[in-house]
Amino acid sequence: MTDLPRIAAGVACLVLGPLAAVPAGDPPAARKIFAGEAWYRAAEGKEQAFEGILEKAKSPGATSGRWNPVRLVGDETPTREVYLGGNTNLLDGHLGRRVRIVGKPMEVLGHAEIWPASIEPVAPPEP
Repeated sequence: MTDLPRIAAGVACLVLGPLAAVPAGDPPAARKIFAGEAWYRAAEGKEQAFEGILEKAKSPGATSGRWNPVRLVGDETPTREVYLGGNTNLLDGHLGRRVRIVGKPMEVLGHAEIWPASIEPVAPPEP
């Protein structure tokens, strides 16, 4: 048995990598994330809407503290990390897409985060 399928997949990633960043298919449906959680409702802070492109951040390797693997890159607001707790793949279907997250802006250990109540896809702005 050869490693040909694995090699072909690796070559495809190298060649199509830049094209693969554009998500294909219909966007995922809107969904609640932490809106129903008691700890979220009890957290201080006012809910607000954040809009931008959801991106996966590269792992910094070893960390001595907090790290969130998903970022929301906004047009008019600074980039913020999206807190997902241990559910790091929770928003994978939304990666590379424009979304609106309703949540609480939080500052935790020097990290500007959004604690998300819900997420929904948003159409790209008109040029």
